[in-house]
Amino acid sequence: EVSGGLAATLVDGDGFGSALGRPGDIDGDGVVDVVVGAAGDDDGGTDRGAAYVLFLNADGSVKGEQKISEVSGGLAATLVDGDGFGASVAGVGDLDGDGLVDLVVGAAGDDNGGTGRGAAYVLFLNADGTVKGEQKISDTAGGFTAALSDGDGFGGSASGLGDVDGDGVADVVVGAAGDDDGGTDRGAAYVLFLNADGTVKGEQKISDTAGGLDGALADGDALGSATAGVGDLDDDGTVGLLLGASGRGGQGAVLVVDLAPTATATVADWSDRRSVLTAGGGLDVQVTAGGIVGRSLTYDGVDDRLIAPATDLVSGALTLSGWINATSFGTDPRVVAKADSAGSPVYELFVDDTSASTGGAVARIRLGGATFTVTGGSVTTGAWHHLATTWDGTTLSLYVDGQPVGSVVATGTLNTDATVPLTIGNLAAADRGFTGRIDEVRLSHTAASAAAVAFDYTNASNPGAVISVGGVQTAAADPWTISGTQTRSGTNAARAPEVSTTGRAAWLRATGIDEPGLEFRSWWWLSTTTGVDLAAGTRAGPVATNQYETAVTSSSGWDLATDVSGVRTQQAAPAGSPPTGSWVEVVLRTDESGNSAVVIGGSEVISSTAQGSGLLTGSAALRAGLLPSGQFWYVDDVRARKLIGAEPTVSLGPLERN
Repeated sequence: EVSGGLAATLVDGDGFGSALGRPGDIDGDGVVDVVVGAAGDDDGGTDRGAAYVLFLNADGSVKGEQKISEVSGGLAATLVDGDGFGASVAGVGDLDGDGLVDLVVGAAGDDNGGTGRGAAYVLFLNADGTVKGEQKISDTAGGFTAALSDGDGFGGSASGLGDVDGDGVADVVVGAAGDDDGGTDRGAAYVLFLNADGTVKGEQKISDTAGGLDGALADGDALGSATAGVGDLDDDGTVGLLLGASGRGGQGAVLVVDLAPTATATVADWSDRRSVLTAGGGLDVQVTAGGIVGRSLTYDGVDDRLIAPATDLVSGALTLSGWINATSFGTDPRVVAKADSAGSPVYELFVDDTSASTGGAVARIRLGGATFTVTGGSVTTGAWHHLATTWDGTTLSLYVDGQPVGSVVATGTLNTDATVPLTIGNLAAADRGFTGRIDEVRLSHTAASAAAVAFDYTNASNPGAVISVGGVQTAAADPWTISGTQTRSGTNAARAPEVSTTGRAAWLRATGIDEPGLEFRSWWWLSTTTGVDLAAGTRAGPVATNQYETAVTSSSGWDLATDVSGVRTQQAAPAGSPPTGSWVEVVLRTDESGNSAVVIGGSEVISSTAQGSGLLTGSAALRAGLLPSGQFWYVDDVRARKLIGAEPTVSLGPLERN
């Protein structure tokens, strides 16, 4: 209260600091923020409790704060005396997908269902730390099905775990140190598998009699008096926990708990589309092994398969690739396959087994009524191999380990069938199973060059060498498309979708740009400047759609602004005259200190202007926020390069060079 910049007035017994959490950068300023519990706070009544969101400066002092209690911060819940809200506090990541960190706050004295059974609140935050929504989890609320008993103190500790079950939603662990499984106050911890709305879809209790804990607890051990997620300790693809047992042996102890793999039926792909893939057969997507990059899935060669949406390609080209490390070869095991309802291949990549340990690569596509096949290369068991095939509308080519091994002339229209899904590791009928590991499967509707295939092979373990480009849609906006209607060079340009509702922005962004200073160039063709919100931006922060940007919102020109967590703050007024019906080059230069300048058609219309240092490097993006129906925004010849400041004057004998 008297140091560190805290403005709040504390009173005796508040217990400020009794719980601490590090949720991340809540306000998007580039500095990590914290949340602090004060379970003895008397807002609204005795010991009802509170939590403080503290926005920090880089030196650890408090630049701002938001108290959350029964009477402040937007909390809608009605607390009662003794609830002890704030007994535990923790960040749980972004549950609801709004780009902001959410919290879990324990109230160990809550009386839902009985005296002192406890509760935990999932709090959905605004960027200012206030509560925009909440979900209580207790003996009688939130979908929690376990039976608590009086005095359990559920919520006395809590910690975020990340996504334990692979459903794309973060999970938490909550302690109940007063639990009596096996004896008095032996304690327990609950792993809670959450839905995006904060309700519980499933739980696993860990106690003296549940959850497979190795070793007996004793009365008074108080397992769950503290909890922490510690990531994957033993590289088995599962989360580890630290569980405090403050009464163990009279001195206390910490138990290291390695969670067993949790079977799950779905997994999200790692492209920007985030398609949901479904595990088929006995495939458990939580059981992973070392991959060519990170982790990979292991297939049993029988019925294991990963089922993707019915991905039909209509652009007249494709690239299909993947990394394999086979244990053995069965009969023509499929790496990736898409068939039609008659069982004929649409496109597939597999191994032609010559023995149980050797084989050749095979690519196959079907154009109209004709099937085209190309084979070549050598693939062995026990080693990673990169298989790739491309089709540019006239030639089907095959590559093994970055080298071309065969091609065949193939012309026609690629077949489609929306009723049959794409499968990885097998055919849809599950009769051509792959045995071993598959990793980094990629499908594109363009044909990669031989140099691009070789680059993918050479840089497999160096993902930082690759800039990935994809779309990020907000509130179900339509995606960007490729069009040949208006082009500045070549045969195609990117075309933005029509966006008629604020908040439905469609983003086209490149990630993996590890440069603090960036120059982002793009050529624009606009059909109108009325009713639009179209932007180019640099330096996304922790949220993919945060950026420094220059945007056209009227005929007045391009402005300069920050767009952070949906809040747009303008640093420079519009300048320049946006043409319609012709191409113009738009250049945004952002240096490593967060100063940006805008150059339109070769002329600087906004000089270097400070935008702050809160956002990080990592991406360049195009944003279609508003584009009326029947209007067009085309973008071509997009380039990004490292922005280098002026070189110092260097003495070269009698000469000087700048």
